[in-house]
Amino acid sequence: MGLYAELDLHSLGFWPETRNAMIPVDYSMGNEMFKSLFHTAVSASCPIRTGNLLGSIHCEAEDMVIRIYTECPYAQYVEYGTWKQMAQPYFE
Repeated sequence: MGLYAELDLHSLGFWPETRNAMIPVDYSMGNEMFKSLFHTAVSASCPIRTGNLLGSIHCEAEDMVIRIYTECPYAQYVEYGTWKQMAQPYFE
């Protein structure tokens, strides 16, 4: 179990090359910055009781795709809730 999310930068409006001249654009530094910001935002909204879930959050950047995932077995219950308890809102 766990959670997995993938974000394609092309879907956010970042193109792999310029539209007119078709010159490839290097997003390597931008990918690392976006990965860092994304990881910080997800970590900041993570509830902490034992620190296990927070410590298991991983983020990777490759080409124009950012992947964030955790293999923590109860991550999906924290994110979506259960039939007994609703998920907690990120920000109140």
